[in-house]
Amino acid sequence: MIATKSRTPLVIVAVVIVAVVAALVAVVLAGGDDDGDEGDAATPSAAYQAVEVTGTGLAPLPREGGPDPAFGLAAPALVGSDYAGETVEVTPGSDGPLMLVFLAHWCPHCNAELPRLNEWRDSGEVPDDLAVVGVSTAVDDERPNFPPGSWLAENDWTWPVLGDDAALTAAGAYGVSGLPFLVVVGDDGTVLARHSGELSVEELAAFVDTALT
Repeated sequence: MIATKSRTPLVIVAVVIVAVVAALVAVVLAGGDDDGDEGDAATPSAAYQAVEVTGTGLAPLPREGGPDPAFGLAAPALVGSDYAGETVEVTPGSDGPLMLVFLAHWCPHCNAELPRLNEWRDSGEVPDDLAVVGVSTAVDDERPNFPPGSWLAENDWTWPVLGDDAALTAAGAYGVSGLPFLVVVGDDGTVLARHSGELSVEELAAFVDTALT
């Protein structure tokens, strides 16, 4: 007779680890700081969308600066939907370079950045082969500019947008450490640059150009 050990303690440890990681992501995106994260954690809302991630998630971008631990790593793929229920797929490396823009409807820094993103979009300086996708995250029906779909439409957001889920799965997969948060991915599917916080139109153009050079 072969004795077997109970796996119950291992299962409990695994559940605790997952819960801690999810809590940390929620605190990062909903806690107050100079990158626009302020106020209480997001509350569940019908505006959340299901998100599937394929690949390894990226480590958070350090807030204190220094080398980006995600530089050169493969960016994870995302599958979800927009607020009209249409499927949105983010498959790094499948069709040229890509920039993801993580935003929250209640974030004052995101609201300040949206007009600059639009100005950059309309300036003719966006690389022709660069795909831009917004990710609406940290949705909260008790905070300003809810629902996010209407907020984006009112602010003339014309690029595709993927809605994050209640666990902030998309934001967690890309190591979001503040809002707004930008990620530039090369045509080989690897991370070229990440940035947390506001940028002027000139800084935004330079950020993208430098990442793709």
